[in-house]
Amino acid sequence: MTVRNMPAATLENETLKVEYLTASALRITGLYHAVSPKNILALMPDIVLPFGEKGYPLIGGHRLWASPEEPGWSYGDESGVPLEIEERHNHVRLIQLHPEAAGLRREMTLTLDELLPHLTIKHCLTNDGDFPVFAAPWALTILPPGGLVLLPFPRSENDSNLLPDRNLVFWPYTTPENLNMVYLPNAILLPTSGRKEPAKLGTLLKAGWCGYFNDGLFFKKRIQKPQPFNNYPDFGSSCEVYLAPDFFELETLGALAEIPPGESAVHTETWELVSDLAADPDLAPFESILQQHSA
Repeated sequence: MTVRNMPAATLENETLKVEYLTASALRITGLYHAVSPKNILALMPDIVLPFGEKGYPLIGGHRLWASPEEPGWSYGDESGVPLEIEERHNHVRLIQLHPEAAGLRREMTLTLDELLPHLTIKHCLTNDGDFPVFAAPWALTILPPGGLVLLPFPRSENDSNLLPDRNLVFWPYTTPENLNMVYLPNAILLPTSGRKEPAKLGTLLKAGWCGYFNDGLFFKKRIQKPQPFNNYPDFGSSCEVYLAPDFFELETLGALAEIPPGESAVHTETWELVSDLAADPDLAPFESILQQHSA
C-alpha cells in the first residue's frame, strides 16, 4: 500500500524498484535505487488543484496530462475512473479513461531494464471522441527540493553565429531573479531549495535529456531530440521546470499535433539513475560543477 492506502504494485530488478498505483489514479509513486532506500519521487497527498466540486488531487510522483494547460482539458475528474492493467515480467501497461477531459484516453506503459536502473515510459493520449483534438502528451514528475536541475544547452554547429541556438520561456509569475539560475556556457543549473514563491521555466531540449542531481545521485530523463518543423507547446518548450517551496516538477512534452478520432499521440521518456557521473558521457563534463554547487 502507498499514498493514503491507495493500492499499488511494483516492478523490480537488481538495481531499481518502481511503484505504481493500481487503482484511483494514473501515477508512478515510487522510484528506489539499490544504493538508497529513499524514494526519489515526492508525494503530495494534501495538495488539491481547483477543479469541479472535489478538486483534482495532485498525489505526487509521475503523471500524464495533455498540453496546452487548461483544467478539464489537461486533466479531469479521476474519481471513479477505473484503471485497466496489463502486466508481464518487466512490463506493465496502465490505461485510464478520462471521459471529461476532451474524450482523451490516457495510458502509460512501463518497461524496466533487465538489469540496469533504467525505466522506459511510453505516454499515450488516444482520442476516443468524435472530433479531432489538438494536443501534446505532457509527462510531469514531482521531485523533492534540495538538489540542482541541469538543463543542457548544446552549442550551435553554425559557425556564423547569425542564428539563435537556445531559448528560455518564462511564465508570468517568473523572473530571472527569482529562478536563481546558474548560467553556464553549455547549460543552466536551477537550485530547488530555499524558495518562497513559485517560478516556471521552459526550453527546447535540443540535447534530448535533462535531469536532477540530489544526494549524490543523478536522475536523468531522456526524450527524443526535437525534429525539424516540430511544433512544441508554450513557445516551443519540450522541457519545463515548475519550482514551488515544497517540491518541484521536471516535465517533458511531446510535439503538438492534431489527433483524429481513434488515433493516438505518443511521447516516450527513459529514466536513468546515475551514481557515477564521471562514467556517463552526458554527465562527465558537468561532474565538477554539480559537485561544487551541491556542496
